[in-house]
Amino acid sequence: MLRNSQEPLGNNICICTIKTIPADVMRRRTGMLMPEMFLEHFASVRSSAGDSHTIIYSPPIISGMCDYCQVDGACIHQSENDKQGNPCACSFSGPESCDGCGDSCEPWYTGLEIPGQRALTDSLMDTAETMSYPADGSAVAAELQNSQSAGVDPAILDRAKKILAGGRFRDIGDIIVSLTPPFEWETGGAPALLWKTKVGAFSVGMSVNVKDGQAALLVGRSGESGDSFGPGNHVISMENCTSLKKDCRLPAQGFNMTVVSGSLFYFSTSGVSLPFAITGPTRSGKMTSVRGKATCAVSSPKELVKHVKSPGEQKDTTAFDRFISESLNSLLKSGLQQVEAANLKSGGTGIEKAISNSFTELGLKLVKVDIEYAGDPRPEDMFSAMGQIQGIGTSREQMMKLVEMAKSIRERNPSAGNTAASHGSNPSTVSCPSCGSPNPSTGKFCGKCGKPIASKSCQKCGNPVTSGSKFCGTCGTKLM
Repeated sequence: MLRNSQEPLGNNICICTIKTIPADVMRRRTGMLMPEMFLEHFASVRSSAGDSHTIIYSPPIISGMCDYCQVDGACIHQSENDKQGNPCACSFSGPESCDGCGDSCEPWYTGLEIPGQRALTDSLMDTAETMSYPADGSAVAAELQNSQSAGVDPAILDRAKKILAGGRFRDIGDIIVSLTPPFEWETGGAPALLWKTKVGAFSVGMSVNVKDGQAALLVGRSGESGDSFGPGNHVISMENCTSLKKDCRLPAQGFNMTVVSGSLFYFSTSGVSLPFAITGPTRSGKMTSVRGKATCAVSSPKELVKHVKSPGEQKDTTAFDRFISESLNSLLKSGLQQVEAANLKSGGTGIEKAISNSFTELGLKLVKVDIEYAGDPRPEDMFSAMGQIQGIGTSREQMMKLVEMAKSIRERNPSAGNTAASHGSNPSTVSCPSCGSPNPSTGKFCGKCGKPIASKSCQKCGNPVTSGSKFCGTCGTKLM
C-alpha cells in the first residue's frame, strides 16, 4: 500500500511509504503497475524496517501526459480489448482529459509562444482563468484590455486587438497562431549561408515566407527534418512534417493541431562568398599556398542536415558553420592535389571541376573559386597546414601563437617567405651540370666553363630542362 507522508522535498518530490504486497493483489486492487516496475522511479532509500520502506519519489515529467500517466513516464491506460498496447488519449494532441482516468491533459498548445512577445503570451494564458473558450476575439481583446496586460507594449496590444476583432477562436493556442506573424529570414549585416529563427516550438497553421534565392527547413529536436520549402508562402501542416513524429504529439482523431519542437532554418540557394586559405601539395607534389574566396550555395537543405553533427539535441548555426568551413577547406585541398601550380594562375576552374561532385553529395553547390594568391607558402601557412594535420589547429589560441612566431621569423629574414631561398638557392638561377657554377636560368651555356646548361626541352610543356634530368622540373613529365 502506498501512503504519502506529506513531507515536501521540492517540486514534484515527496516522501512516500510503500508496504510490500503481492504483485497480483496490487494490480487487482489499484490497477497500478507491479511494485518492481514502480520502484524503478524511486531515487533512494531513506530508511527500512521489516517490509516497509521510506523512499524519495520524483515522478518524471513527460510533455502532454496526464498526471496519472506521469507516474510511470508513459501511458499506462489501455482498453480491455487492446492487445497491441496502444497509448491512451493523453499522449495525443487535442483531448482535454484522459479517457483512462479522467485526469486533465496538457493543452495541445503547451510550449507555444508568440515570438518575442512573452508578456503578451502570459496575458493570454491568464484569460483561461477568467473566460471560457471558444470565445469571440472582441471578448478576448476586452479581457486583455481590462487586465491591463502588465508589461505588454501598448502598440503591440493595439495590434493584437485589431487582429482579434471579428474573429472567433477555439482556444488560446488558436489565438497564438493568429497573432504570430509569418516567419521570414531577417536579412541584414554580413551575408550568410544560413540563418535560424529564435523560436523553439512551431504550431501547425503557422506561416513560413521564403524569398527568391532561399530555402527553409523545419528541423526537429530529434535531428529529423520536414519538407523543404522553396520560394513562396507556406503553411506548416502534418503533411509537410510527416517525418517529425518524434518531435510532436500526433493529433487525436478529428483534431488537426499540434506543436513541433525544433528549429526553423533558412538557407541561401543563390550563393555566398566565403574566404579560404589552404596549403598543400599540387599534383606534382609541390607545396603551394592558395588564398581566395569560394562562392558556395545550399543545393539540398535536407541532405546538408543529414551530414551535420551537433553535440546537443538540437542543431544550431555553429554546427552548420563548422561543418561547411571544414568541408570547404578539406575539399579545396583535395582539388589542389589534382591540378598543377601553373594552372592556378588562370583561376580556380581546375579546382572547381575536380571537387564539384563532392560538394553536391553534401547538399552544397560550389558556384566558383576566385584565387587571390597561389604560390610558395609563407612560414605561417606551413604552421597552419601542420596544425591541421596534427590536430593542433583546432585551438585558436595555439594557432595565433604559431602565426605570430612565423611573422617574427619573416621579419628577421625577409627571404624566409620563399621556400627555395630558405634552402640557400636562388630560384632565378640554375647550376651548371658540369662544374656546378650558378648561372641565370635563361642562359643556355655556363658562364664559367662554357658547356651547355640546358641541352633539351620537355616534350610536354616545352620548358628547358638541365642535362642529366630524368623528369621535367616544371610539369613532372618523364623525359624521353
